[in-house]
Amino acid sequence: MIKSILNILSFTEYDIIGSYDDPNINNNVISDIDAQEFKIFDNNSIRIYNEILEHFKNIFKKFKNNKRVVITDFKCGIGKANVPYRWEYKDIQRGYQYDDQNNKIYFINQLEKQSIIKIDILLFVNNEFIEITMNYYFNLGNNKSFKEDNKNDILINLHRDAKDYRNDGNYYKSLKRLNSYYKILEKSNKKLLELINSNYGRKSKQKALLEGLLYAMENKGKFNKKDIKSANLDNLTKDGIKEKIDQLDKEINSEELLKLINKYKLY
Repeated sequence: MIKSILNILSFTEYDIIGSYDDPNINNNVISDIDAQEFKIFDNNSIRIYNEILEHFKNIFKKFKNNKRVVITDFKCGIGKANVPYRWEYKDIQRGYQYDDQNNKIYFINQLEKQSIIKIDILLFVNNEFIEITMNYYFNLGNNKSFKEDNKNDILINLHRDAKDYRNDGNYYKSLKRLNSYYKILEKSNKKLLELINSNYGRKSKQKALLEGLLYAMENKGKFNKKDIKSANLDNLTKDGIKEKIDQLDKEINSEELLKLINKYKLY
């Protein structure tokens, strides 16, 4: 089912990235699926832009009445203060939306900007709500929809992100960024992988699944009631789920984990 969804999301071919594609990461700590597609078009004509728009129109149409595959977010383009434009069903079908000043924003015009283009989906499978994300990178003749970084820039950004997450107290996410850094270097760190695959990782997955369940409960009209009930094994209320998420977050990003990070000198 996951493969069929990714096939619908992609134009031709895609790559699985992140933890799901890392043989060193155990399945019991993986909570979501990330993919990306680099698509080369011959030019940046209106015809090509409309082909891209039609692709996304079809994605929204296919999932419109599917209560087990729900689009939760779609970003393309960027407005004032670098705020990304988010697109919903009716916006995509008509090809435009309105900004805060009531200006008409055409989807195809946003393809000329270097911005994040990605779609997030919440999927109910195996009695769980998991997130699937597809990132798109378009090469449109001489134009690109993304900023192309070299390997050194990517490494610098990943290492900076790892440190920033650590400074913000988001220790487990910091470890995952650091693992991505080592993957690009084609290296591995045994202690780092042990921590990612440890109980901290299992709790992180539990937290992510609860966040998916909470989203489904807060948007229950988009999902099957029986699926929500099946995923809610402990019969928690929305407030109960929020409390559990907060508790798990404290347990994951604990002082104990920080001490281990410092002990192993991972940075």
